[in-house]
Amino acid sequence: MTQATFHSGHHPRLDVLAGAWETTLIALQPDGSTGGVSFASDVYTWMPNGHFLVHEVDAMMDGQRVRSTEIIGVDVESGGFFSRSYDADGGTSDFTSRLDGGRYTIRGQSQRFDG
Repeated sequence: MTQATFHSGHHPRLDVLAGAWETTLIALQPDGSTGGVSFASDVYTWMPNGHFLVHEVDAMMDGQRVRSTEIIGVDVESGGFFSRSYDADGGTSDFTSRLDGGRYTIRGQSQRFDG
């Protein structure tokens, strides 16, 4: 699912996410102990012209189905990434993220991911 045209030297780094993934998430409690386990299907596809990567999420978290669509873009100056997620209940969340080697980190106001 490789994008043919990239618009900066940072865009190809996102291509490692392109495709379909089955994800297992382990929540961490504020004290660092492990919490609940959730499962998700994640599909990443490039938008036409390759400026943005679209992330479709379908997950079961705490016994509830969670669906969202995230649009990921590139901050060409910093080499980092930014995104906005839209959930099925009409909510939005903004994130910044980094890809360092095989590690993908996402930071938002109340959510974080490190994997």
